[in-house]
Amino acid sequence: MKRYIIRSVKYFLYLIIIMTLLLAILVLLGLAEADPAEIFVGGYSSYWKIGLAFLALAAIYPRFGYSKNEIISGVELKPLILSVMDSRGYKLRSEEGDTMVFIKRSPLDRALRMWEDAISFTKTEAGYNIEGHTKEMVRCRSAILNVSSEE
Repeated sequence: MKRYIIRSVKYFLYLIIIMTLLLAILVLLGLAEADPAEIFVGGYSSYWKIGLAFLALAAIYPRFGYSKNEIISGVELKPLILSVMDSRGYKLRSEEGDTMVFIKRSPLDRALRMWEDAISFTKTEAGYNIEGHTKEMVRCRSAILNVSSEE
């Protein structure tokens, strides 16, 4: 739960930063007035409405943006996982017991993902549980399954 709240706060701040940058660009290009009463229909009272919308988005996104899945295989996948993750731009951050945690190699990629780029693999009897950002987790899982089916 703590991780969920931290992700929500990060996304809330990220949305505010993006909105601020977009408004600054519009003002600098002369496409919008610098006065909030001119930019927004409700003027200054629009701020709390926008904030509530951002708060709702930030509260919901981590629920759908991060997930767990399973890779079921009868063969040893660890060398394959290491190879696929390396080819996808990840490096092994830690390996404790049956869990391997990978993070992006590029500091820019990590920053753009707000340092929420970790993908973890936990060994199970049937294969591995994989957890992380849904889009990247699905891509990595598919790559591992594609390569393992070719072998």
